[in-house]
Amino acid sequence: MEIQGNIIAILDEQKFNSKNGEIKRHDFILEIKGEYAKQICFSVLDSEEKKKWEKMNVTLGAEVVVSFDI
Repeated sequence: MEIQGNIIAILDEQKFNSKNGEIKRHDFILEIKGEYAKQICFSVLDSEEKKKWEKMNVTLGAEVVVSFDI
């Protein structure tokens, strides 16, 4: 599933320990335009090896398309 909107907030990074090492959670708020604007929080789980968050280059105010699976 895909959804398009603008990033209106980037929340503070949170760190967790797991059996495989440290996991970081990065949250951002996406605002969807329409008759009734909606705001959705998305989370990205990341590890030191994968560095997904850095590759995504998330910036405040950017218009993005988010692909996700429920």
